[in-house]
Amino acid sequence: MDREATIKSRGWLTIELRDADGKIKYKKIKKNTLTNTGFAASAARLMDNTTEAAFDYIAVGTDDGTILPLAAGNTALGAEIVDPGGAGLIRANDATPTRSDGAVTNDTTEINVTFNVSGSKSVAEYGLFNAAVSGGVMLARQLDTALPLVSGDQLSVTWKIQHTA
Repeated sequence: MDREATIKSRGWLTIELRDADGKIKYKKIKKNTLTNTGFAASAARLMDNTTEAAFDYIAVGTDDGTILPLAAGNTALGAEIVDPGGAGLIRANDATPTRSDGAVTNDTTEINVTFNVSGSKSVAEYGLFNAAVSGGVMLARQLDTALPLVSGDQLSVTWKIQHTA
């Protein structure tokens, strides 16, 4: 059987906040906003272009969309937390991203990072990057209401990106 296929990329962001005792304080699943530069970098990765690194870094920030409204043209977070005094919330790597089954076997990539909060901070934006430091290519960005964090909390951020026909 012949089949004409179009590849679609879509994603979901799961935000989960637990207190020091492991109790869930907040959990939300949101649809993803993929960026134009992320699509271009993904196309390069399909060609085995080694100049584009894997998207396995998650960053968080304080912008609720006031500084930088959510749009496919975004290339960075509006106010990424980058300082070492950022309450344990600086950009982090998932050293072992996984794949799972969605519509077909292994069509969904999952990147998960847990931030161990060491101070007080509010987080309202999330980004998926291919570099450890500010910069790199941002594949996806999402906003949420400001989430207050305190020392001892654990903020788990999971991105799932699915490629389907």
